[in-house]
Amino acid sequence: MGRQWFSIQGVTDTNRAERVASARAAFDTTLLACMDDAGLAGQPERVVLVGFSQGSIMALDAVVSGRWPVAGVVAFSGRLASPLPYTPALHTPVLLVHGDADPIMPVREASRAAQALEQAEVAVKTVILPGVEHTLSAEGVAQAAAFIHTCLPPASAEPLA
Repeated sequence: MGRQWFSIQGVTDTNRAERVASARAAFDTTLLACMDDAGLAGQPERVVLVGFSQGSIMALDAVVSGRWPVAGVVAFSGRLASPLPYTPALHTPVLLVHGDADPIMPVREASRAAQALEQAEVAVKTVILPGVEHTLSAEGVAQAAAFIHTCLPPASAEPLA
């Protein structure tokens, strides 16, 4: 499902962080409902957030704000636009996936995000995909799947009661 967390009309470098902060309540409410629906209420350590574009912005914000100590974050074609200071969930690894031909979100945003995350002591891996625009690619999805596999414990072999 696609979702716009905040309007892109009139967004500037000076108001971007404020827009992210203003979207937090809606993001948190949505995430809580999704976790509840999946039977994961109160278990963020069993959740990996995967976002594209604005979804990436919000997923990264959830981690650097310290609100969501999830098992991992995959951010496709996004940027770190959260307000300072960062008080991250330090045990949440992040995978940044970005195409070097993205006309919407410049690829340099991945490098900027990686640098800021590293400075905040968040484990981060960056994958830059040649020729990929503002979209998901098979290679990016494969990279994300491998990363998610490292973040989550293997499923229990015990039957559910």
